[in-house]
Amino acid sequence: MYTSGSTGKPKGVEIEHKAVVGAVASLAPAIPGATNADVYVGYLPLAHILELCAETTILSLGASIGYGSTLTLSDTSAMIAEGTMGDLRALRPTLMAAVPLVLDRIRDGVSKKIAKASLPVRLLYAAALASAKQAHFNGWPTPLCNVLVFNKIRAAIGGRLRMMLSGGAPLSSETQTWFSTVIAPLGQGYGATETCSTGTITHPDDPETNVVGAPIMCCEFKLVDWEQYTNADASDPTIGRPRGEMWIRGNSVSRGYLGMPDKTAEDYPVDSAGIRWYATGDIGQVETNGVLRIIDRKKDLVKGGHGEYVSLGKVESALRNADVVDNVMVHQSPELNNPLAVVSVNADALRAALGAGADTSANKLVDSEDARSAVLSALKKTAKSAGLKKFETPAWVILEPTEWTPESDLVTAAQKLKRANLMKKYRNDIDKVYESL
Repeated sequence: MYTSGSTGKPKGVEIEHKAVVGAVASLAPAIPGATNADVYVGYLPLAHILELCAETTILSLGASIGYGSTLTLSDTSAMIAEGTMGDLRALRPTLMAAVPLVLDRIRDGVSKKIAKASLPVRLLYAAALASAKQAHFNGWPTPLCNVLVFNKIRAAIGGRLRMMLSGGAPLSSETQTWFSTVIAPLGQGYGATETCSTGTITHPDDPETNVVGAPIMCCEFKLVDWEQYTNADASDPTIGRPRGEMWIRGNSVSRGYLGMPDKTAEDYPVDSAGIRWYATGDIGQVETNGVLRIIDRKKDLVKGGHGEYVSLGKVESALRNADVVDNVMVHQSPELNNPLAVVSVNADALRAALGAGADTSANKLVDSEDARSAVLSALKKTAKSAGLKKFETPAWVILEPTEWTPESDLVTAAQKLKRANLMKKYRNDIDKVYESL
């Protein structure tokens, strides 16, 4: 099984049969009440380790699988013609695993429809959402909100989803809370190709966001000190939690990389006790209730001119909530105090923001200072509402009129950014911005 290639050239991971068995045996209990009446929607290729393990788990439970595509999932997906039914509404699944970008797009599609509705409908939706969020965090049911508002929204994606899981990238707290409130309980999982997609998973009824749950039963974790993140942070009154690079061991951990002995030795270290681990490269923090929170990724951390580390993935996850953003890549120069954002725009939202006609092409739309100002303003507003610090907020923007797709080799099949390919494509544009400063 090959890694996604989101951080460089894909690596062949040697996965043994026992790793798949361990992963499936650990994932099955995380789907409570599964029966042969359940239907799972599969849309990632089986060359993706999460999809392979998810579908194997579903089949082991006797449930069914229906297949779709990231481009046709919802009624508002890119390749769905006006008035055509999306995969979710046609299949009516009860279980779904998704990457954050797919979830963001479903939520954005609903938000656009609500924005076009009458004032009474918009006010009713806002009131129901506010009330249901409060109920969600207190563990209360919301039958009235469901009947009056949410059941209609759920019907657009099949109306039967009872459990969802996100993984593969940071999930914004806004998106997680919205899905858990409006659609169905949405949890987060953490894993890697090297661990057969397993690691941690949240309980579906846990309302806490920005955590990835506790280790599943085939995995053991430990935190290893890395730069400013240490286990001694637990004794620091300003932090109060142990932090460090997350190492995993267990039956689901793979043997190493095919034909790459040096990289295998680097990423699969043996500790002083002679125990072999997989070093994830992710920085974790153990909360007081024992769940893990991913706070940084070593490869995504870039120190800016201010001396502070900027977590690119964290910033990108927050900025994707802006209406005018379809996708975004953040770049931080070590000489500058703020990052730059390359934005694949949501053309409809940008037309609305600029008051442009529906016949204005995306290429013409982005080719103006007004467009750049509007997008940058939206990014700053979104960054502020997400709690990003000033040095994490983009000060410059480059606009891309076309969507980033796996076919363009700018994102993976799971919609992860292929950062190296994106940098190659936009390097000259980025350099021009920096040279103009």
